[in-house]
Amino acid sequence: MPNNDNSEEIPAAAAASDSGENTTISDEKKPEESKNNEESGEDMAAKVAELEDKLMRARAEMANAAKRSQEESKRVAMHAGEQFALRFLEVADNLERTLESRNEADALALVEGVALTLNALQSTFASLGIETIDPKSGDRPD
Repeated sequence: MPNNDNSEEIPAAAAASDSGENTTISDEKKPEESKNNEESGEDMAAKVAELEDKLMRARAEMANAAKRSQEESKRVAMHAGEQFALRFLEVADNLERTLESRNEADALALVEGVALTLNALQSTFASLGIETIDPKSGDRPD
């Protein structure tokens, strides 16, 4: 056959397969595959960085939530203490009025004032869930 300048060269692997010889393809990566692996490596690095950022933000949010929870607990405890004190201020005011009126009132009025104050105190206890325990003789507190 005449040698044509327009003819294409047949790669050795193709020539070998055309000739019927058994050949194996080497494990060398094609340039396109190498580019894809580099890009996927870059994608993976970006994903890792994104996930690390999300983890850091989640940890910071958890720390902030814990701080907010502690502050809220302090506010609730303070408010509960204030409410507790306010309820007993009424009882204290009643006792002061009773003592102030001792010169003006007779004994019966004084006893009635103390009884009303005791009722107010027991009401306050009940509203706070405090119950009276009537211990028997010989019982010891735990």
